[in-house]
Amino acid sequence: MMGQAVGAAIFSPLSDRFGRKPINIISRILYTIAGVTAMFSPSIEVFSVYRLLIGTFQGGSVMTVCTLCIEILPTEFRHRGEGLAFLAWTVGIWFTSVIGYFCRNLPWRYFQMILGLLSWHVIFDWLFIDESLRWLLANGKTDEAMKIIRKAASWNNQSFELVKESVEKKNLLVPKDLNIDPPENQEKIIKLESCVSNGTPELDHTVHRYSIYTVLKHKRILITSFLLWVIWITNTLTYYGLMLTTSRLAGDRYVNNILAALSEIPSTIVQQISINRIGRRYVLVMFHSFSGITLILATICSSYSGKYYWLKHFSTFFSIFGRFSAAGSFSSVFLYTPELYPTNLRNVGLGMASTVSRIGSMISPFAATLADHVFWGPAAIFALLNIICTIILLTLPETMGRELPTTVEEMKSWVKDKKGTFDVRRPKHYLKVNRHHR
Repeated sequence: MMGQAVGAAIFSPLSDRFGRKPINIISRILYTIAGVTAMFSPSIEVFSVYRLLIGTFQGGSVMTVCTLCIEILPTEFRHRGEGLAFLAWTVGIWFTSVIGYFCRNLPWRYFQMILGLLSWHVIFDWLFIDESLRWLLANGKTDEAMKIIRKAASWNNQSFELVKESVEKKNLLVPKDLNIDPPENQEKIIKLESCVSNGTPELDHTVHRYSIYTVLKHKRILITSFLLWVIWITNTLTYYGLMLTTSRLAGDRYVNNILAALSEIPSTIVQQISINRIGRRYVLVMFHSFSGITLILATICSSYSGKYYWLKHFSTFFSIFGRFSAAGSFSSVFLYTPELYPTNLRNVGLGMASTVSRIGSMISPFAATLADHVFWGPAAIFALLNIICTIILLTLPETMGRELPTTVEEMKSWVKDKKGTFDVRRPKHYLKVNRHHR
């Protein structure tokens, strides 16, 4: 978990600076190397160092690929990509349990080797996955962006000119007149002039370079980020707390872990059905409420299971249902967070949230220790945090049905308008999804 925090802190700003694709590929290659060589660890100390490295590279990969997935899809399909990505995460957890079951009588080194080799397909990712179009346009790499647009138009039997015109209408190239703050008070600004490869007139636009200092510098963005961090800490504390205690539940530990992983599938389905109907905020409110209630019930049943044996089964049921709720919340916040930040700050924002959230991940194993001394302690903490998250979410803006922000000024305007009906660059009628146009 500490490695994941380090990876999110290191690779997220690199992704905003050098692109989503190269940082993701590099992280995955390094993860594969560390995952396989960890099997040769001669001692627990060396193995712990490898675990730190594995978590670092895995954290870097997750942050960059999550942002790439969201940026590569149009507004009305962003939640589909995120849902499929989380479904793949769930399948990975389920598959890990199956591998663990078949390796249970073998030395641990074989299990570690298999997990390390599962990322071998990174070679094909480098060949077939394109860079984020939004990142290319936001960073003035117009020639590369137009090549991708031309290829996409060809694959989908669409007119390149019509697709290019659609991109221009969406104002993905930031106009100069949007520079509200003077350059000396603004983040590092680079003005570029690039010529489209097919001979069209020059597109003159401004490229904004943001960093972690941008978040600290703008009060409104810092407050929004802090509120998101509280939600992320609650998610990781709840999700990993349940995951790490699954093997202690009544019944076979492999079966329990598989069932708990499978419970995340209906969670993803519920999230996908509701997130574009009631919005990101209220889906998070719903899952946080369910999670707090089920964790309290699971703790009560577990505490009195010694006196009433049948309560053990109810404790298992409520824990798995709590995993259902925590997974839905975790999946939703992975979509909601990057949608709030501008393009060149998106991965930094997501990475900072993930880094801070590892506080909850690292604390989560000690929930069981606290319960040995104060049986109601973990339930009270989880319930309080979920209530706080519910209140916090009502103060944040809704991102459903909106184009991703490109600049800091856009993000600040979103925070001012909690209902998400105002946009600095785009007229209100543009915010409505026009399926025919798309």
